[in-house]
Amino acid sequence: MRIWNGHNIQSVEEEYFDSFLLEIVEKLHNDRNNHDFMKAARVVGEALGNGNPYMNQEKAVVL
Repeated sequence: MRIWNGHNIQSVEEEYFDSFLLEIVEKLHNDRNNHDFMKAARVVGEALGNGNPYMNQEKAVVL
């Protein structure tokens, strides 16, 4: 997997976004007071719209 880092593309481990995505899942579960199955599109949409500088449509590059 690769990310855009400043002016370069940088290789990162597959687990690079795992902790961030798990935080998003936990937040969504707590917001809904529900720990059932959640669609991946909901998690990704929340992550992209979250304002995290490392995970947004302009900067995240996954190859």
